[in-house]
Amino acid sequence: MNKLTGLTILKKTNFTQIHSLNHKYSLILLFLTFFLTNTSILAAEKNFPVGRNKISLYYPENWQHAFNFLNTPLTLFGPVLNERRAVISINNTDIQNFSFDKKELQDNENSYKKGRLKWLKKNKGKVVRFTGYRVSKWKNVPEVHSIGYSYTIKNDLFLEKSYFFNCNNELFNISTLMTWEQNKEHGKTLKKILTSLKCLK
Repeated sequence: MNKLTGLTILKKTNFTQIHSLNHKYSLILLFLTFFLTNTSILAAEKNFPVGRNKISLYYPENWQHAFNFLNTPLTLFGPVLNERRAVISINNTDIQNFSFDKKELQDNENSYKKGRLKWLKKNKGKVVRFTGYRVSKWKNVPEVHSIGYSYTIKNDLFLEKSYFFNCNNELFNISTLMTWEQNKEHGKTLKKILTSLKCLK
């Protein structure tokens, strides 16, 4: 996402628009079966540059990462399961000191749902559940805004979620995508990765 596009989208604080930009990459990433370089030998905290910032994450054994894959600054790939991989896409936006308007973001839920239902209809899928707009906190990030949903396509159940937060006064977006089977196998690990995120000075 370039600076101009990110600024336009996030000034509107429209989850539907942000989601559509990431979605075309997310499904491609989910079905990847190739093995990337830079495999971690042991699970540990690892530092990664993301734009002008640097973050620290819990980096498990058998997970892999790539920089600038499909224009995403940092992508983490889970182990292959049934010829697929869970994906965590981490994006910075170059938008400084973003102020979250909770009411406006909540009002965008209906637009988000309409956009996802339209996409599912086009791809012959069915919605299972919308998680809705939420505000939570991670260990090192005091305010995390998220929205997501689950859906089926053919015989597969997918779980998709987007997170938004400020990192050293810059707005970040993280998108996760996995199947139900991957969630049962790697869901706790994925959550541990996300909640371990730390913005380094």
